[in-house]
Amino acid sequence: MKTLKKHIITIGTSLILLASQAFSVDFGGSLNNNTKFSTPTLPEDSFFDDFSLKQQDSLNAWLRIPFNNSGTHYLVAQVSGMWQYDIPSLDENDGDSTWIFDLDLLKYSNFIPLSNGSLQINAGRFFVSDTTSIIFSQVADGLNLSYSGNVFDISVYGAYTGLLNAQNVTILNASDSEYSFDSDKVYDFAAPYIVSSLTLELPYLFANQSLVLEGYGFFGVSSPNDGTSGYKRAYGTVSLNGPLAASVFYTLSTTIGSEDFDGISNLSKLALNYYPNFYSASIGLEGIYASGENGPFDYFKGFSSQTALASFSEPQYSGLIKTGLNASIKPIQTLFLGLGANIAMLDAEDSFEYYGFEWNLSSKFQVLSDLQLSLLANQFIGDKSEENKASLTFKASISF
Repeated sequence: MKTLKKHIITIGTSLILLASQAFSVDFGGSLNNNTKFSTPTLPEDSFFDDFSLKQQDSLNAWLRIPFNNSGTHYLVAQVSGMWQYDIPSLDENDGDSTWIFDLDLLKYSNFIPLSNGSLQINAGRFFVSDTTSIIFSQVADGLNLSYSGNVFDISVYGAYTGLLNAQNVTILNASDSEYSFDSDKVYDFAAPYIVSSLTLELPYLFANQSLVLEGYGFFGVSSPNDGTSGYKRAYGTVSLNGPLAASVFYTLSTTIGSEDFDGISNLSKLALNYYPNFYSASIGLEGIYASGENGPFDYFKGFSSQTALASFSEPQYSGLIKTGLNASIKPIQTLFLGLGANIAMLDAEDSFEYYGFEWNLSSKFQVLSDLQLSLLANQFIGDKSEENKASLTFKASISF
């Protein structure tokens, strides 16, 4: 009888604990609109002759299940459905519509305090970005272990990309890759790669400067679509960052890359940022070099597709030199304003030639706690008129 009572008490206690956890489950979602007008050139005859429209409406729903009161041990998931409508020319008003459904996030996370540091465990589908934010910047299905100590931080990451939705993720493959996907499907598998990385950070190594050493490897494997994703790529990055003076910070990085371990390429970045004590303002200067076929280097090529410029051809970070200024300010707590401009050169016949100039203006207004409006305008003025492009994007998001 005593044993039975103990079992009843144990089961009852477990049910109470489960119920208390159930009441702490958090969930919500958002309804999003994205309307983009763009034109390859500034129209002359009819305002609508050259304009195109891209309309996206999406619904996201998320769920977070905590496993402790401090919120450091939890499971979080997010799903989305999006309707996309493209009209190449407003004058013709003949477009294509597409439905896309995705599992954007499914992550188990646990923060474990240790006597001499802490351990962070993330497993599942979640977003990861490399130190440069240019090589690898996307979601993937994998495991990340991060140790943070008094002297150094170290992170190990491994993932697989072949189960992602190719409609939402664009991976740069070899030109002779056999991989393909059906653009009419609401969900089709992305190019399959095994991803591995190791990141070592030495914070405040000297004079408040931090050193980051990072390596990434990508290995193409067979696809669920009966194709192969291409080839092997490896990248090694060295990065320094820290303060130069009061409110002035810098980040300097250089990356050596290799495709199929045949030849090398280079990606280098320098960013300077000044944060005056004035309405959360910032002023930045950035320079990026992505090698072409010049000197000892081959064309640099990252892993995740990244549009480097808002020109008509939308080049990747490859055979490119880009320098620019940017500034932002929050005149009121609910309003963000940003302005930027870049000058770019592209590699052509073993030398870099002037490609064009671009500017962008962005604003974000938090109308209510659950309503946000955004407006982005940009224009590219190329050395060749066929690269000219201008666009205006309006975004609205309602959270619930």
